[in-house]
Amino acid sequence: MSTTRQIRAKHTILYQGEVPPHIFCVKSGLVRAYTIHENGEEATIAFFGPNDLFPVGSIFEILPVTLFYYEAFTECTLVSYLPDELTSMLELNPMDELYRYTKRYIGALLHVNALAQNVASLKIVHTLRYLAVRFGEKLPDGRHYKISIKLTQQDIAKLCNLSRETTNIELNKLKRNNYVNERSKHYVVNLAQLGKLVGEQFSDDLNFS
Repeated sequence: MSTTRQIRAKHTILYQGEVPPHIFCVKSGLVRAYTIHENGEEATIAFFGPNDLFPVGSIFEILPVTLFYYEAFTECTLVSYLPDELTSMLELNPMDELYRYTKRYIGALLHVNALAQNVASLKIVHTLRYLAVRFGEKLPDGRHYKISIKLTQQDIAKLCNLSRETTNIELNKLKRNNYVNERSKHYVVNLAQLGKLVGEQFSDDLNFS
């Protein structure tokens, strides 16, 4: 039987290397997957929002243990399922599930592409694109996206695998040139302008949420 529970922010849901007793579906809030480097610094691997499942490797018994730590980034409502129970549910609407996973897969590739950049400024530009298309809300002007997640500079640094100091410098450059705005930890980005910085065409219609 599925079980619904409330999780407070910063609470650890699963530990790296743990055999997960259940598979979780996020009903509200945000869950962060992260790893810890040998120097003790955390690196954020992914965010999981409403209707996302984790750890996905357990759904079809592909992975016996969790690859990362999972914690509630915000207060969350989670529904836990046994693997057989969840598999039966997914089989009811396989094309809908395939569509959702395709969008999330593309979003994950955007994050990998951001991490693959060898210049700090490019890491941040590509990471902001990933966040905008994965968790962004298009604003009425049709050009700007508001990232729905409240993010500190340290949060962005963990996503980019950069120091907070470097992240602060690069974000301030983007703000001064009006590529990015920030208010109350919510970032607003112009995808077209960011695209010009890296010589790519960032479509205003991207949306993988």
